[in-house]
Amino acid sequence: QFYAAECALLPGGGVRANKDYTNQECYTFYDLKQDFPFDTAYTVVKMPGHVLESAITFGRVGAPQEEARGFFHLCSAIDYDSKSKKIRSIQNQSFHPQREYKVAMPRNVLEGMDDNQPV
Repeated sequence: QFYAAECALLPGGGVRANKDYTNQECYTFYDLKQDFPFDTAYTVVKMPGHVLESAITFGRVGAPQEEARGFFHLCSAIDYDSKSKKIRSIQNQSFHPQREYKVAMPRNVLEGMDDNQPV
């Protein structure tokens, strides 16, 4: 059965182009392939909110300038407060740590890539 994702986590190591598109008129397919050069299979998993929050926080431990294993870029549906290390909302709905959320993420992360311990 297919489950539509409520949010998505993208591993930091998979984003490669390191380009600022602020002054670019449009974002092209070429740009997309430069940013995400790997053929990565994504899946949607049911994940308890507290695990989702821990997975996000795990990759944000340490100094901001340090590269962190297990770092995730967050989709715009996740409102995460870096100071409190808490998710405020998902899709503009109050976050509930015990609720299961449908999260899109790379399958290889679930197989141990980047060693994000909570996942």
